[in-house]
Amino acid sequence: MTGRGGRTASRSAARGRDGGESVFGRTLLVHGPETLLSDRAVARRISAAQAENPQAEIVRLSGTGMDGAAFLEASGGSLFSQATVLVVTELCDVDKDLFDMVSATAANPPRNSAWCSSIPAG
Repeated sequence: MTGRGGRTASRSAARGRDGGESVFGRTLLVHGPETLLSDRAVARRISAAQAENPQAEIVRLSGTGMDGAAFLEASGGSLFSQATVLVVTELCDVDKDLFDMVSATAANPPRNSAWCSSIPAG
């Protein structure tokens, strides 16, 4: 696969059940003024993850009041499921002390985790 400027991607994209790109190992960032549209985008990502892996555990967190322990538990995977869909709403409200950890994990999510984060506009 060749990217912008003729560079070749160093890692191949994981494939989903239908042969398309997997939603796992990726992060979707949703931002916009319409809450309904943002909610639909998040719902589509969850549906895609469940279609790819019906056993995936859905974990929802809010950036408002989220602490490091809750984030580590949610982003570290589940003992009961091979895959996790992590939905973080109000990402802009994440405590400044957690920001580096959250952004680093979102930039490079585990291969068994599908991330979906939303930032309300305004």
